[in-house]
Formats: sequence, structure tokens, C-alpha cells
Amino acid sequence: MGDAAPTLSLSPREREIAVAYANGASYREIAEHLIIAPSTVRTHVQMIYRKLNVSSKLELFRVLWAIDGLDRSPTGLSLPDRPSVAVLRFSNLSDDDTKSHIADGISNDIIAELSKFRELFVISRHSSFFFESGAVKARTAGKELGVRHVLQGSVQQNGDEIRITCQLIDTETDFHLWSERYRRGAADLFAAQDEIVQRVAATVSGRVRLAAIDLMAARPPADMAAYDYVLRGESIVASTKSDNILARGAFEQAIDLDPTCARGYVGLALSHIIAEFNGWNEAGDAPLKKALWYAEKAISTDNTDSRAHALLGHVYGELRDFSAAEVHLNRALELNPNDSDAYAYFGVYKEQIGQPENAIGLIRKAMRLSPFYPAWYLWKLGTSHFFSGDYENSVLALKQAVARLQKPKRARLALAAAHAKNGQIDEAKSQISQLLRYHPGSSLIEEQRLYYVWPRWASQISEGRRLTNARSELLAVPIFCVVGSQHRKLC
Repeated sequence: MGDAAPTLSLSPREREIAVAYANGASYREIAEHLIIAPSTVRTHVQMIYRKLNVSSKLELFRVLWAIDGLDRSPTGLSLPDRPSVAVLRFSNLSDDDTKSHIADGISNDIIAELSKFRELFVISRHSSFFFESGAVKARTAGKELGVRHVLQGSVQQNGDEIRITCQLIDTETDFHLWSERYRRGAADLFAAQDEIVQRVAATVSGRVRLAAIDLMAARPPADMAAYDYVLRGESIVASTKSDNILARGAFEQAIDLDPTCARGYVGLALSHIIAEFNGWNEAGDAPLKKALWYAEKAISTDNTDSRAHALLGHVYGELRDFSAAEVHLNRALELNPNDSDAYAYFGVYKEQIGQPENAIGLIRKAMRLSPFYPAWYLWKLGTSHFFSGDYENSVLALKQAVARLQKPKRARLALAAAHAKNGQIDEAKSQISQLLRYHPGSSLIEEQRLYYVWPRWASQISEGRRLTNARSELLAVPIFCVVGSQHRKLC
């Protein structure tokens, strides 16, 4: 949580649960992380709602991240210029709460396949999963996500039989355009998913291109148990090192069972990128090189996996192989023109090659595809504004990023930089003080190592060394420039 988060009435445990729940974690996921019962999590959430005077996850989200009077949740979104749809999180009606990943997986797969239609505007999973089918009115979800159509559904598993119920709703009229019920065995699950995708695409766009549907049909897994492990891994919100390791274990089990499971390799690549981003790697680890290997393996297994191309492009950018990065990021968007993360990764790449204005446009496009976007979008939006010279908007974005990221070391450093460039010296000093309090082992040398792929950050850090004794010429990256007498502590 950030320093300005309005949750002082919450205990540390309640604050942790509130952030996880608002970020999309289920009762089961939170319970597994905290080693408590899902019913206990539910009781905590009820108490959090009472303390904060909110009645829904949407209101909780807004309260947690209303910073300096700026509510970052989307309001007043205009409809896109092409047919738009959001697939809400399907409800789990199974008696076993541990089967919720099946419902999540089915709705996620439908999102992934619908996203491949260029004539459709499809909201990303991260935002559409903010709303669970049956728990919110379609009109409300449509307004918050800025779409004309909403697909709701439920999943119930009894033994080997899976029952899927879904309905497509026009959010302006509340009219049910289409509904269907499916009763299938596990082996026939993907045929049902393909039929749902076809019907939704046909109804929303008004036409169906059969050739496109044939091309985008999901490749059924060779092993259903492997598929189950993939869904388990994808359902875990890897906000902690232990959760990331747990997700990685599920993906490893998936590829042990099915070495051709591209999604398993994609999950492993992402887990190593997350480890690098958060500094969770052990001594001697090379997470980016591991991510590179797994992403390449995923593509060699399935060259049509857009997420694999997006992750591979991002890793190549981090490793400063910019020509390869652009090839794979372009390919990712060719395969999935609604992939918000791919647009955000492209924005990161544009910042890396010195085109921050283009980066801002790409990241904002990612934000529209995912109105309840992840915090790292804000971080990169803030740094892109910084490099474009718009320090005021850089501060606004980075404040929100710092508030939402659990351990915002690098985002806090960037925020201090933006404050410094914006002439807000006391605020910059405050951010550095907090960085030292939360990360007492921080060193400038380590930060420069982390930014080895960001030449413009590195050059400003080096310039900061030169200006150690010239505080009137305060530069952007402020570890030396801002804290003055503390600079030796950071060497």
C-alpha cells in the first residue's frame, strides 16, 4: 500500500487482504497465501467493507487508490469505434471451492480467443475479472468497462461432467441477445468454448468469418491434467515471492505431463520476469535468460501464441536486443490485437529506444483495453512522461503506482526523480527517506545495475554523482542529489 492510502482504520492483516482482494485475488487464493480458511477471508472482507463504508469490490478499489483526490478508476469511458465486449469472471457453482480455477480458466480462454478478432474490442482479463457474473448488473459492468456487450456465465463441475451456462447482454438495453447451456465431458470442453466464441463474435459483430474462426480455434491440450495445472498456475496472483514460486510449480507440473504445453512455458517465462522485476532471484540466478529460454520454447511449441511473442519481445528489450524485440512485439499484436499487456510492453520498448511520446500513446491504449489496469502500467506511464519532459503528469502517475505496488522500490525512485525535476525538493527527499526505510540495503551501484538496460536512467545516475555537491543544480535521479549528507550511505 502507498503512503497516502486511506486505510488507516485497517489492521495490517486487513490491509493485506483488502489489497489482494481488490487486485482480483479470490477468497481461496488469499486463504492459501495466508494459511487460513476461505471463510475467514470472507469474514475479513465483510469487516473491511464496514470499516471503509463500501459495499462492493469496485468501491473498495476506488477507496484504496484515491490519491490526492484523484480517483484512478475509469469513469465516463466512451464506447470504442468498433463492436465491444467484456467477458466477466464466470461464477463457480461447483460444491468444491477449489474448482474456481476451472471457471476462471474457461472465461479466460474465451477472452483470449475473442481477442483475436480484429473487428472486436475486447476488454482484458485483468479488468473484466473485476466483475463476477451474477454479482453485478450488466449495465453497471458495461459502464465501468466502457463496452456495449457483456458475456456472463457460470461453471459447475460434477465428476467428469462440466456444465456451462452463459448469456450475452446488451448493456444499454439489458436485453439478452443470446444464451446457452452446455453439458460436456472434460474432453469436449474446448469444443464448447469454441462454440461460445463463435456465437459471441457472430452476435456482437453481426457476422462471422469462418476462415478466421478456423484459424483462431484453440489447440486442445494433449493432457487434461496438464491443462488443469496451467489453470491453477494462471489463477495465482503472484504478488509475493512464495506465490510466484507456487505458480511456477504448477506450470512445471504442466509441462512435465505435457512437454508440448505452450501455455506452461509461457507461464514459466512470466514467473521469471516477475522474479526479475521484484528482485526475488537468488544469487547466481539469471531470471531474464530463463525467461528468454522459456518464451522461445513456447514459440517453438506453438508459434501462434501471442503471449509468448509479447513476453519474448519484452525480454529482448530488457536485454537491449531491440530489433528482435520489435519483431516479436509486432507479431504479438498481429496475433492478438486486443492484448493490453502487449501494447504496454511495446510502450516500454518505445521508452527504451528513446521515443517516450510514442510510449505514452501505447500505454494509454493498454489502459483503455484494461480500464482496471495493473499498477506497472502506471509506473511505465510515469517514466514515459518523465522522459518526455512532462514532470507534472509523471508525478501524478508515479504517485498512484507507488501507492498500488507492494514494494515500489524502483517506482519510488522514479517518483523522487519526477518530484526533483518538478522543483518539489521536500517531496523528493521524503521519497528517498522512505526508500531507505523500506529498503535499508539499497545502493546506487545496485540501482545502476538494475537500470543497465535503461541508458537514460543510468546516465542521469552518473550525472548525479558529479552534482553531489551542487544541490542548486539538482538533477532528476536523486539518490545523491536529494539526500545530500546521506549519499555515502547509498554508494
